[in-house]
Amino acid sequence: MIGSTLDGRYQLVGLLGQGGMGRVYEARDTATGSRVAVKVIAAQPADAAGFAARLGREAEATGRATSRHIIQLLRTGTDPATGTVYIVTEYLPGASLQQWLARLGPLPPELALRIAAQACTALESVHAAGLVHRDIKPSNLFVEEVEGGERVIKLLDFGLAKLQPGLAALEDWGHLTNTGELLGTPFYMSPEQVRGGQDVDHRSDLWSLGVVLYKALTGVTPHEGIQGLGKLIIALCQERAAPVEHPAPWVSPEVSAVVARALALDPDERFQSAVELRAALDALLPRGASLDASLFVPLAPELRLAARGPVPRGASHAGPQEQTATVGRGFAGEPTATRLPAWRLDAGPVRLGQLPAPVHRLIGRERETQELKQCVASSRLVTLLGPGGTGKTRLAIHVATEVGGGFEHGAGFVDLAALTDPKALPQAIALALGIREEPGQPLQDTLALQLRARHLLLVLDNCEHLVAACAEYAEQLLAACPRLWLIATSREALAIADETTFLLAPLSVPEHAAEGDFEQVSRSPAMRLFTERAQAVNPGFVLSPANAGPVAHVCRQLDGIPLAIELAAARMRAMPAEQLSAQIGDRFRLLTGVRRGASRRQQTLRALIDWSHDLLTGPERAVLRRLSVFQGGFSLQAAEAVCADEGGPSGVAPAQVMDLLHALVSKSLVIAGEYGGGGRYRMLETIRHYAHDQLQESGEAARARARHLGFFLRLAEEAEPALQRDAQLTWLERLDSEHGNLSAALDTCEASPAHAEQGLQLAALLGPFWWLRGRHSEGCARLEQALARSAGSPPLSLARALGQLALLLPGLQRSHPVWEEALALYQEAGDKRGVAFALIGVIGWEVQRGNREGTLPRMQEAITLARAAGDTWLVARHHDELGRYYIQRKELTEAGRVIEEGLALARALGDRWLMGLLLNSLSLVMSFQGDYVRTKTLLLECLKLQEAIGFKRGRSETLANLGGILQLLGDFTAADPCFEESLAISLAIGNEELAAKAYLNLAENTLLRGRMAQARPLMKEFLERAPGLMRKELLAWGLLIMALFARKEGAPQQALRFFAAEQTLEESLGISLHPDWRRSYDETLAQVRAELGEAGAPAWAEGRALRPEEAVQAALAYFST
Repeated sequence: MIGSTLDGRYQLVGLLGQGGMGRVYEARDTATGSRVAVKVIAAQPADAAGFAARLGREAEATGRATSRHIIQLLRTGTDPATGTVYIVTEYLPGASLQQWLARLGPLPPELALRIAAQACTALESVHAAGLVHRDIKPSNLFVEEVEGGERVIKLLDFGLAKLQPGLAALEDWGHLTNTGELLGTPFYMSPEQVRGGQDVDHRSDLWSLGVVLYKALTGVTPHEGIQGLGKLIIALCQERAAPVEHPAPWVSPEVSAVVARALALDPDERFQSAVELRAALDALLPRGASLDASLFVPLAPELRLAARGPVPRGASHAGPQEQTATVGRGFAGEPTATRLPAWRLDAGPVRLGQLPAPVHRLIGRERETQELKQCVASSRLVTLLGPGGTGKTRLAIHVATEVGGGFEHGAGFVDLAALTDPKALPQAIALALGIREEPGQPLQDTLALQLRARHLLLVLDNCEHLVAACAEYAEQLLAACPRLWLIATSREALAIADETTFLLAPLSVPEHAAEGDFEQVSRSPAMRLFTERAQAVNPGFVLSPANAGPVAHVCRQLDGIPLAIELAAARMRAMPAEQLSAQIGDRFRLLTGVRRGASRRQQTLRALIDWSHDLLTGPERAVLRRLSVFQGGFSLQAAEAVCADEGGPSGVAPAQVMDLLHALVSKSLVIAGEYGGGGRYRMLETIRHYAHDQLQESGEAARARARHLGFFLRLAEEAEPALQRDAQLTWLERLDSEHGNLSAALDTCEASPAHAEQGLQLAALLGPFWWLRGRHSEGCARLEQALARSAGSPPLSLARALGQLALLLPGLQRSHPVWEEALALYQEAGDKRGVAFALIGVIGWEVQRGNREGTLPRMQEAITLARAAGDTWLVARHHDELGRYYIQRKELTEAGRVIEEGLALARALGDRWLMGLLLNSLSLVMSFQGDYVRTKTLLLECLKLQEAIGFKRGRSETLANLGGILQLLGDFTAADPCFEESLAISLAIGNEELAAKAYLNLAENTLLRGRMAQARPLMKEFLERAPGLMRKELLAWGLLIMALFARKEGAPQQALRFFAAEQTLEESLGISLHPDWRRSYDETLAQVRAELGEAGAPAWAEGRALRPEEAVQAALAYFST
């Protein structure tokens, strides 16, 4: 068709691409002279009419969604001469993402995230138009080249698009995308898409985009390599994708978590919209998602090492691809210039001659071996960095042994550990290589002349104490000897030109959560090393499910440091794993004197760190020991606040801390990284324990802890109001990352009477955080301890702590007296805001007692006080209480008005917890008014808010409410998962009240589906928890369900007793149950009464006389018969 003209207007000038249904041509619009793209049917198949219809639908779909990130539809038509149906779109200069991936391989994470974020923007428009694309893949994401160097992602090819389920279909749309048809590209299809069902909605596109992001980050799709469509479909439906960091260890945990959620097998566990996924991506892109040409570069080696820590200064920024080939910009990806490495990775092992012979085999370093070999292939100087004991020497020898055969003169090894005089460095190298000094010639010159003629790999081991001399001499040797390659091991980089650094992390250790999976735990590199070394001293030792937990604990406590693990394993000669685990906290005493034949600094754990500590300057030592007060990492600002002591014994000024901290990072004593909500630092626990001992000996511990406490008290003061505003999520994440430090600050207060008042303030400030994160037990314990030590504190401080304690205590029975005490103290202090806050609990107690009428004046008082105090949050909070008051009085119009007003205030504040509370209450109003569709919408919004802040308690309750609405809509099957998840959450957080409600929900739903046998144990679980219920309406509801049980099982007398007992309870407490459920149960009651007539009167009277606890016992007795 090239050269022909469609419709007298579009002259086809070249083929751009083709697929199973159509071809895409570059064309010239003769009417305007512009370049366009034209898609036509590829051939004339038997189903030409169907293909033509699909092409028409593609045009219609493309036209429905408009965005800068979607290819622009210009025209559709049919050529009158040939009958060819065509689509005309804009012409896009550039290349598809598939072509870029073929050219570059795995992309730098920032580039991959930016591409995915722009693709999300496209999907927002697609889904807003009611469409599901169904074919998101790299070839359908186009990188458009825009003037000025900008790049824009465009979504192409709507050939498989369909309307989302539940939307009004376009005429004849349905038969073009039949249920059961496997349409799409299998490796990028979601589980529900490959199943071919009707449930493919917009979340399927989010899965596919997750696969694209996975491919962009790693170079492979999650199920790459599976042969056969049948096997692939099974894998897509049943097997979770391996975490991104498995094939791409340079990818951060935060990025991996986003990809994992996008690829959840259950659509409900994925991001629920493109907007939500875009927000998650934006959170990882502080500089936005714009693209320009400079970002499209190969992945550099330092990014591969980012997961293990920072790349110190002097690292090479050129990856192996850049150093071995310069790739042109043509689409074919053919290299235009090539420089090959001077040796091959597969050249075979070296003759051991000058390399030390290892005593043990290398364990758990398979990935690091390959990566280090690649670094050596692309750089003549590789410095292997890491804390002491991580196995740098062992890995360097192993790699030199494997690749030395590729060097004409093999590999050499120089141990510098015992060398103390930097000037003797040339003699040490000459001695190791067997080079003799020539009379009358400086040894440096002799070495240069001898090595210039050699093709040699040389390992310089233990350079950290001679780093300046090693750097200078290495630079001279590399310049003079073009065929010399160097591997240096050091705790600090040499920081010279063309140096590539390789940061060796400790061995990975089993996570706590994995301990139930023995197979997974036993495969951990740290566990494998411990097991082999333990068997060397105790051949009878066998790792088993029984001792795997203690061994894993030892490995974690030792941070996966190989030398420390070997020292610990040597203790297995005379100590069982359980005893070793119990004593590992005293690691420096325990791990000593057990490695004969090792160098002095490797014979004990303390000597290992002494070696690094002795190389530090005085100020560096001061900062290191003061950093030991931090738990779980720290920010630069925190380090400056704690470590500076201008005018003190070390004379460290605040402005010096950053440089000293970075010096400790470069010397492998502190680890820097992006985690916990930003740039942070941490120490391995073994080094932190060592530094803590140094701090204790220095006499500075009390002052360092006081500065630490002061910093985190100020942080909590800043966080408390922010937790009720739009910045809530940011602050929750920040407090999460500082949880260890906040706990340490409270520990300081508990240990020192001088800090009792600060401890009370800090605990009170953290109350909202503990509440939102569901840390009720922790918060109660901390507040009770702080109050016990602060009897003489000011009334306002006591009131604030008591108020937060009351909020966290389980049940109003326990919290009511605390609320009353807080209220009295607030009133004594004249704090209007505090009085309004305490009235939350006092009013709640009155409502529970059934005194609803008496609460109205107090609610109005609370709102008046909150307004007078200028506290919008409390005004909105009491609007919720007032709205629920009107719901109980069945004044639904007034309830809706009050709650809507409070919701508007909450939205203005941005507090997601408060919005969720009011949305739940508003959903109750809508439900009572019979508007179940809006009720469902409100609850779904509520769930998203609660999930965003991790509010598990609220999510459990909202899921239960959503299940109830689905019941009222007649969808009992869909209600079950809501109730089951609600139960799982409530049991996980230990909330028996919510668990009782979930069991009751499940029992009723199962009963209404006619499954009596399955419903009975569920109802019994509820009844066993019923005596402790605070919310008596749950008990009333439970008695109604018991009546339904008895009725369905042919026991009308028992049913009547339960109905009567429920009515007594409802009247005594003023409970108002849902009108539709009330109506349903009243109909059942009428049927029972009609069936029994006068014979039912005694049963009714007996039931009316039952107290609530007696009714519960009667129900339990019924199930025992």
